[in-house]
Amino acid sequence: MRKRNTIDSAPHDAMKISIRYKLFLSHFLAIMLVSGSIGSYFYSNAIDNLIESLQSRLKYSAALLSYSFTPSELENIRTELDVESEEYRALKQRIEALANTNPDIEFVYVMRLEGNAVSFVLDSDTEEPALPGEVYDEYIPELVAGFEVLSVDSEITSDRWGNFMSGYAPLAGSDADAPYLIGIDMRADEVAEKLSDLKQKGFLSLLLSVFLAWLSAYLLSKGMLTRIRHLHERCQAFSPLTGKVRLHGGDELDGLGKAFSYMMDSVQATHEDLERQVRTRTAELEDINERLTDEVDERRRMERILQESARTDYLTGLINRREMTNKLNSTTHLNESLALPFCVVLVDIDGFKAINDELGHDIGDEVLRKFARTLLHLVRDTDETARWGGEEFLIYMPNATLEQASRESERIREALNALTIHVGKRDLKVTASFGVARHRRGDSWETTVKYADQALYRAKAAGRNTVLAAEES
Repeated sequence: MRKRNTIDSAPHDAMKISIRYKLFLSHFLAIMLVSGSIGSYFYSNAIDNLIESLQSRLKYSAALLSYSFTPSELENIRTELDVESEEYRALKQRIEALANTNPDIEFVYVMRLEGNAVSFVLDSDTEEPALPGEVYDEYIPELVAGFEVLSVDSEITSDRWGNFMSGYAPLAGSDADAPYLIGIDMRADEVAEKLSDLKQKGFLSLLLSVFLAWLSAYLLSKGMLTRIRHLHERCQAFSPLTGKVRLHGGDELDGLGKAFSYMMDSVQATHEDLERQVRTRTAELEDINERLTDEVDERRRMERILQESARTDYLTGLINRREMTNKLNSTTHLNESLALPFCVVLVDIDGFKAINDELGHDIGDEVLRKFARTLLHLVRDTDETARWGGEEFLIYMPNATLEQASRESERIREALNALTIHVGKRDLKVTASFGVARHRRGDSWETTVKYADQALYRAKAAGRNTVLAAEES
């Protein structure tokens, strides 16, 4: 009997060790695979969303600042000797002001690409700024790409100024042969802090997963083994050679179910929290994008106003001398190729200096404004009128012979002669002298204007309020 009892016990002990080990290992690996995959998925998504949010902010900020400087005003800033110039100091103050507008921005800088060399032009750093012409030795693909398109670092980069994540944008109006970019550096502290927080949560989640996996595997294997042993002992109970063995234990599957439910509740809570963060970040980006769109529209509107101001005279509203010069340049080229005739007429207000001296410059300015409006009303629809300087105006008459231009000028002179200009409580009689010249092929427009000016001088000498044409040989 003892011999038989020993034989029955040996298989029982071997079965206990083998099955418990296999059950524990299989359950542990299964739970680690599930929890690890879920944790890795949400951790990876959280990291990606954080980085994408910061990159978007940098990219849109760089795009906005790309209109703050023009290549023409940076062209003369090339070496460290230029830091003493007034031009550099003014640009330095502007870029420092830009850096101070956003607390997340550490530095703002402008770089120039010449060949394969990237060098600094401006740097907002007040303690250790990069000097003009200083070559930036670090090779960052996103920085090089920023000379052509909007670009942003894919990860935190390091240089002698510290650790940053940066955004880059080409300056508006950059020449492809000598491109410029503007870059902004975001403090790496905020990025590192958020990443560190996520890593800590990920590590704690891993530890929790390992602990739960061990506990669940242990309880499952123990419960399954208890049932196997209980079944084995019940089988033994039918044998008259052995007595009943009373085992203590309950159904451990309930404990595992509760532990698994707790883990799923934690995962769901984490998932919902991440979704709330994503929605918050998305709303912030949409708000930033809307503000950037409004700012870009406003900047374009201001650019249109500036362009219009650059081509018109602020006092009279007529086109200015620069715009008329451009017109005469293009017209002269067409005249040479297509033989299109045109005339220019110089008009000078008679006795204007006396008006300024006796009545004051305010009255003089009002006379100029009303004279300009009257002149603009009197010329033909095809003619263009510009303020040439002071009290002098230039009328461009296309497709006009010298005789036609002289006749039109005489008509305008007579209309002005019959006109009374009301300025305040005063009624002023204002006359003008006219010098007319026809553009001849082979001459420059400057020569044609010179002939008109000579004719105007003779009209003044002849007693004013007169139209005289340039003498043609």
